[in-house]
Amino acid sequence: MSYCKKEDKDYLIFTTTEELTSPSQVEKISPDTEDIDGIITPEGDINWDCPCLNGMADGPCGETFKNAFSCFFYSAADPKGSDCIEQFKLFSHCTIESSADSSDLDNRKASNNTKTGP
Repeated sequence: MSYCKKEDKDYLIFTTTEELTSPSQVEKISPDTEDIDGIITPEGDINWDCPCLNGMADGPCGETFKNAFSCFFYSAADPKGSDCIEQFKLFSHCTIESSADSSDLDNRKASNNTKTGP
């Protein structure tokens, strides 16, 4: 009988020789399963709602991300995506600007909170 034990950040797995030498009993999930929300839809399109994108398709740079990612996804260039450099530059600039705008807003909020007196 096997079991797993956690020690600090590590997991220790104890098993028997019999279990290691017998065929696996794990069932593979078919990619055709409807419960799986992958990056590619069954039609072969990009699933912009995929959790794997971590919300990149939304927000202030969502459209520039979609343009860059779509370019890479559909790219036939060799090496793949080498024809998408300009789109990724635009996305990079957007994220830098968005980050700077966010930092400025945070700094303004912080300075407003630290003001004292009339």
